[in-house]
Amino acid sequence: MQACEKLRPIKIESPTAIQWDFPSPCVVGARVRPEDIDSLGHTSNASYVKWLELAHWAHNGDLGLNFDVHKKLNTAMVVYHHDLKYLAPSLLRDSLRIATWVSSCDNKLRFSRYFQIAREADGKTLFRGRTVFVCTDMSFGKPKRLPALFREVFQTTALENNHVIAVSSPIGR
Repeated sequence: MQACEKLRPIKIESPTAIQWDFPSPCVVGARVRPEDIDSLGHTSNASYVKWLELAHWAHNGDLGLNFDVHKKLNTAMVVYHHDLKYLAPSLLRDSLRIATWVSSCDNKLRFSRYFQIAREADGKTLFRGRTVFVCTDMSFGKPKRLPALFREVFQTTALENNHVIAVSSPIGR
C-alpha cells in the first residue's frame, strides 16, 4: 500500500482519447519516472505491477473497501495469479492511464480484476492483464471465505455478473 501512496494517483473522470475494453472503468494516472526505467530503456515490468496495485486500491476505495475496512474485517485480498500481456513499451515521462474493473467473483474465496494501461498522448493500449485475488485472514495468512460486504460489492460490480463480458479474458486480444 505504501507504493500506492508514493505514486499519488490522479483520478480521471472521463478520458476521451482512450478506447477502454469495457465501460465505466476506475482510472488512475501515473507518469513514467527515471526509477521506472530498466536496462533496456523502457518501463520495467515491476513498475507495471506497482501501477496495477495503485489502480486496485483506488477502485477498492471507490467501492467502499479501503484498507481500513480490510483491517476491521481482518481480511486481506492477496494475489494468487497474474496473467499479464505487455503489448508496447512506455518510456520516460510518458503519462499513463491505468484502468481496472472487477471481472468476476466466485462468491466464496476469489475475485478477479481486469487491467488496461494506455498512453495518454495517443491513447494506445500498452498493457492488458488479469489478476486473481484470494481472500485471506490477516492474522493467520490462511484462506477464508469472502466477508458478506466483499461478496456483495464484488458480485454487484463484476463485469461477468452484469453480462458485460463472457467468462473469457480480454487479454488475448
